[in-house]
Amino acid sequence: MHTEKDMRLSIYSVKYYLKSIGGLRFVPLVIFNLILPVLIFIGYRKYGTSELFEMELLDLTQYFLPLFSVWWTVFVLREYLEADGNELFYIGGKRIIVKELGLIFLVAMLNIALLVAVCVALLPSFIIESVRIISVCLFYFGLTYCMAFLLKSVTMTLLTLILYTLLNFTLSFNNMFFPLYMSRQLIEISELLTICFPLFALGLLLILVGLRLNKRFLSYN
Repeated sequence: MHTEKDMRLSIYSVKYYLKSIGGLRFVPLVIFNLILPVLIFIGYRKYGTSELFEMELLDLTQYFLPLFSVWWTVFVLREYLEADGNELFYIGGKRIIVKELGLIFLVAMLNIALLVAVCVALLPSFIIESVRIISVCLFYFGLTYCMAFLLKSVTMTLLTLILYTLLNFTLSFNNMFFPLYMSRQLIEISELLTICFPLFALGLLLILVGLRLNKRFLSYN
């Protein structure tokens, strides 16, 4: 009974947090459910199931999915850490936000899962990419949560995410290596072991570090 009550309270908090970020809450929905499906459909009509379509899917999913999987997380944290009146989030002594952020991230991942399902329906060999997508998105979530409380600045956290994404774009396309993840080929089994699983584990570690930092966060505007 107590657990059910806590879950309902967390869901209510998630709705409140998302409402607090205004129109920004619609951006991932537009990306996941409109822009990317249209671009994928255009690529499929243009290239069929050729290698060019495979590269197009890889480009779109690696550019957009990780960063926008944490879009809501970033801007909810901005309200939590920086916005005027953020003391409302601390009523009753509640300062730990990982459960609510986890639910918000899960909603984003459900949207991503639907998009990946479309990709797999069009190109069945793409299913192995789901492992890379899950691993990388979890790493982005852990990095966001940890850096926000470490730096106490959501702006710097967002710049860190963008910089990491740009480093992937410039350094890893021709020679993928940990902790970078981008490539223009479907992930191989050996790369799951050397890149994806370590990124997944690092994401979990960063969540634990972020939780510890969150517990020590005492100030508000």
